[in-house]
Amino acid sequence: MTLSASQQVIASNLGQEKTDPDNLVTLVRRRLALEEVVITKEQFEQYNKDVRGSNDFYWSQLDWKDAQWTDYCEEKTYYSAYQGDVTSFTDDIVSFMSPDPKYRFCYDQLELLNSDDFWKQGN
Repeated sequence: MTLSASQQVIASNLGQEKTDPDNLVTLVRRRLALEEVVITKEQFEQYNKDVRGSNDFYWSQLDWKDAQWTDYCEEKTYYSAYQGDVTSFTDDIVSFMSPDPKYRFCYDQLELLNSDDFWKQGN
């Protein structure tokens, strides 16, 4: 599918710059990563208060470590392929534009998906 001129303008304004769809493919790996941090109960209670308050604390600020559950994480790892270099908007593709409808594992063949299909839906 070729985007209309107005669709191209909208896509460009959204930062969606697909390049060289005839020669390039962007492979995307979506992974579950388990990370852990151990803190005291007292710290937990304080952090829990801080995250609800206005102390500018976020759970992501803790020193998270890889939980080393690679088998489990690999079971929750999926692969997709998209036409062209779509790295400027991969997050949009996998979240709402053209998420892969199937969970494809490392041993599955990949269907070549087209992010332009989003625009066929009247967007």
